[in-house]
Amino acid sequence: MPNVEAVTRKLSGMTCFFTIDAFKGFWLMPLAKECQEIFSFMTDDAVFTPTRSIQGGMNSAVQFHARMAAIFDDMKENLLIWIDDILGFARSEEDLLHQLTRVLERCRERNLKLNPNKCTLFARELKWCGRIYSREGVRHDPERIEALTSMPRPKTATDLQQFLWAANWMRTHVPGYASIVRPLQELLDIANEELKRIRSSSPSCVSLDALGWSDQHSKSFEDVRFALIQHVQLAFPKEDYQTCPFTDASDAAWSAVVTQIPMDDVNLPVCEQRHEPLAFYGKRFSGAEIRWPTIEKEAAAIINATQRGDFLLQTSREFLLYCDHRNLTFIFDRNSEIKKHTAQIERRISRSSSTTPERPSRPV
Repeated sequence: MPNVEAVTRKLSGMTCFFTIDAFKGFWLMPLAKECQEIFSFMTDDAVFTPTRSIQGGMNSAVQFHARMAAIFDDMKENLLIWIDDILGFARSEEDLLHQLTRVLERCRERNLKLNPNKCTLFARELKWCGRIYSREGVRHDPERIEALTSMPRPKTATDLQQFLWAANWMRTHVPGYASIVRPLQELLDIANEELKRIRSSSPSCVSLDALGWSDQHSKSFEDVRFALIQHVQLAFPKEDYQTCPFTDASDAAWSAVVTQIPMDDVNLPVCEQRHEPLAFYGKRFSGAEIRWPTIEKEAAAIINATQRGDFLLQTSREFLLYCDHRNLTFIFDRNSEIKKHTAQIERRISRSSSTTPERPSRPV
């Protein structure tokens, strides 16, 4: 399955969009004859053997996506496909009409049925895979945000787990997310330890009040909800822009933001550069990481940011890395004598090509 955040770089400069949706998609995908018996199921009347893919099968979604990708393989430069949802895009309405015509003709050739109620044509912005796409960038669906932020305060570990899982899906649009959510994540860790102690697999039996829900957790919960409402619209990566990751770390967590600026701004002071956000990253330190010295926590921020945002940083030019810890230049100096574990750090980041400006700066 594709990384949606990575493939959307194709949308840079696009102004017109359409989406189409396969009608009862899994019913359209034939199941290999030698596999049909494996998916047989029994009722009180008979045993039924399907001839089409079964929704919910372990590999059904992957098979579906692979076939859809194969059908439209020669159009992939102007299409994004996620299982049965197709997003088409172009720089002008004329180009979009040409692309849409090709797609519909291919659907007719391959007998691929579409659901007209889920198709949107010639839009300036539209929803695809839970996000809103337009020429300005990508943001999350307001309806999804409203549903999440209207959830009541979690009472059990199950409630908290569901809230955090949903919120985590939007974290790349939220600055400082790891620090905001840290009290709730730590409480969930305590709940998981409690499950092990009582030998239960059901988080719903663990009360958060019994674990010590406090004003700190209430504030974190409200802060997360507010941060989701205020989430940042992200720009699409542009090939002719300079990419700039900013990293930082505290005792508890690391954070990073990846931005892009016009090449004309490269030599300007940071505060005067026209930064467009591409992604926000972050994670709290846990286990042995908590005992790391400051320099290694700062280095971890760089490593994790460059690995998570590798699809943003692997371009034709070096990226400009901003941090506020000058000692990091010695860790990443190949000529210095460094300890074994810091040598591993250096090797991991060497996969990317970067330049560290002389002027230090904290992340935006």
